Amino acid sequence: MLLVKATKLARDLAGTPGGMLTATKLGEIALEMGPDAGLEVQVFGEEELVELGCGGLLGINLGSVEPPAMIKLVYRPEGEPTGKLALVGKGIMYDAGGLALKPGTRCTP
Repeated sequence: MLLVKATKLARDLAGTPGGMLTATKLGEIALEMGPDAGLEVQVFGEEELVELGCGGLLGINLGSVEPPAMIKLVYRPEGEPTGKLALVGKGIMYDAGGLALKPGTRCTP
């Protein structure tokens, strides 16, 4: 049942338009749901991102009216861990994709 719930949440988050699921909102969801799933949650706002030197993330975010956020989730199993596993993902809420660099009409020779 846990896998079904996790899959449904991932599907719902992935299918939500960026205008509705902002970085701030995704951080709020992580803070709300993470502890119940046994996760440590940290949400880094703009000031923390500047201190961490996250220029790429901050640069992309300049095109958005929404503030940037980076979310860190950590799972620490009980007892002595037998190994390490890291998963890295991203949720992009804004990315012009070079839109401003592309002409509106094509030039034909």
